[in-house]
Amino acid sequence: MSCVSRSEDGSFGDKFHKWHNGGGTFHESACIDSTALVEVGAVVHSESVVGPNVRIGSGTIVGPSVTIAHSSNIGYAFLSP
Repeated sequence: MSCVSRSEDGSFGDKFHKWHNGGGTFHESACIDSTALVEVGAVVHSESVVGPNVRIGSGTIVGPSVTIAHSSNIGYAFLSP
C-alpha cells in the first residue's frame, strides 16, 4: 500500500485536512491509501492506517492508531476505539 495523505482545499484546525476522495477529514499523520473513500462528516484521527478500497461512511470516527484493512466498508456513524 502506498501511503497518501493529501488535502484538497484547506484544513480544519492545524493538523486536520479535507480528504480528496469523499471530502471527509483526516489528521496529517494518518496513512490513507489513495483509493480510500472518506465521506463528508467522517474523521480519521492521528496515526491511523486506512487500506486500499476502504469506504468510511459519513459520521464515522476512526480513532487514533486504528488500522482498517483493505476493502472494508465502515457504515454511517460507526465509532472505532
